[in-house]
Amino acid sequence: MRIGVNTLFMIPGEVGGTETYLRRLLVSLAEAGDDTWVLFTQNENHHTLKQQLGGRDGVEFRRLAFNASNRTARILAEQLVLPRRVRESSLDALWSPGYTAPRQCSVPQAVTIHDMQFKRHPEDLTPAARWATAVLVGMAARRCTRILADSAFAKREILHGTGVPEARVSVVPAGVDPVFFDTMPVDAQARVLGPEWSLRRPVILCVSNTYPHKNVDGLVDAFGMCMDYIPHDLVLVGQPRLGEGAVQRAMAGLSDPARVRRVPRVRFPALVALYQAADLFVFPSRYEGFGLPVLEAMASGVPVVAFRQDAVAEIGGNAVVYSDSPDAKALAVCMRDVLGEPPDRRRARIKAARQRARAFSWEAAACTVRRILHETAATTG
Repeated sequence: MRIGVNTLFMIPGEVGGTETYLRRLLVSLAEAGDDTWVLFTQNENHHTLKQQLGGRDGVEFRRLAFNASNRTARILAEQLVLPRRVRESSLDALWSPGYTAPRQCSVPQAVTIHDMQFKRHPEDLTPAARWATAVLVGMAARRCTRILADSAFAKREILHGTGVPEARVSVVPAGVDPVFFDTMPVDAQARVLGPEWSLRRPVILCVSNTYPHKNVDGLVDAFGMCMDYIPHDLVLVGQPRLGEGAVQRAMAGLSDPARVRRVPRVRFPALVALYQAADLFVFPSRYEGFGLPVLEAMASGVPVVAFRQDAVAEIGGNAVVYSDSPDAKALAVCMRDVLGEPPDRRRARIKAARQRARAFSWEAAACTVRRILHETAATTG
């Protein structure tokens, strides 16, 4: 089959876990079966996707000449230009992995809706972006034959937020890159991270863009309650978003702000090394459709503290320590408890988390996605 993939949403380094979702699934899809994958790209992601996937059998590229960082241009291209390019490409189906899809299309469509964050946490978006997202996601849900959700929780959210029939929504959990399971010796971590990191203290790590619902400022406050009793630095990896001001204010209120390191982005090998070098990973987010960093931390062999929520509990099960409240005091108590665990309990927690993480693979996810897209292509009317 010839299946189109709408990658127009993906701006490299800017869209968080949805970029990982797209890239890892495309690699696994290209390696399985004999389908042809036609990727519709734009100026900002064409080169990087072609660098990753170009030269593989069964992968073709169709570039649309616009920059997706211009939101209006992206919406117009997706709704007006993409349908024409789909018609010209002789496809059997079109898959849109980033929430939105064309209103009109000559072939059956599937869409991945990762969560309903824009409804649950409207403070994460400007009023204009919130309105546009609600219109476009709602339209995609109504128009697409199949909807993919990352978790059972995300499926419930989609059903509640869109009113589509349950039979149209399928749960396809994300995977974790096997490289996270490969234990990296301390000297290798230092080489990968390079001299600019110079981790002089043990590390508490958080990987999250600073949207308000991610609660990164709450983590900084929690660290402030602990920092006089622990030797650790806090490393925050993620792009600044609408909650960045609160994060910076929280950092300024610390007795020693230098013990928090704010890093917008790191190369993938350095990210793997950071996970494995950390003593603790904290994920304070109030809302997730999945929570990929939790899975990456579990695979990396670092204990995880997270705010208890349905999607994260689906991933972590009993291998994650949960705070029943996202407030700073509750997070601080969990952090100190886990850091103070005896070595045998820590080893048992890490072993259980790694074992659970192995149940999530991109190959399994790709197999399910491929089946759903074949079913989508077979749809008539």
